Amino acid sequence: MAISEKWQEIGRWKVQNPEKEIEEYIIEKTPSGNFRIKNDFGNIKIEMDEESARKFIEGLYDIIEYYAPKPYKIGGYDTFQDPMQDYDDIY
Repeated sequence: MAISEKWQEIGRWKVQNPEKEIEEYIIEKTPSGNFRIKNDFGNIKIEMDEESARKFIEGLYDIIEYYAPKPYKIGGYDTFQDPMQDYDDIY
């Protein structure tokens, strides 16, 4: 990253940790396309180029979906199973 480039905030969201404490995470971008995720305390900063940012987010999403999937809603029932599994039992 060029020294003269400045980070521009492009988004922020609140994150709750397991102890129910809230902090804000901020995403920033440079004109050349680098990204940075940081917390509002400033003790966490993750900087990456555009391609690395895409791979990081895609990989993170896949891991979270694998370990903490959202329940599917089938016929008014919530289930963590495949949406087609036991389909006949629901209707």
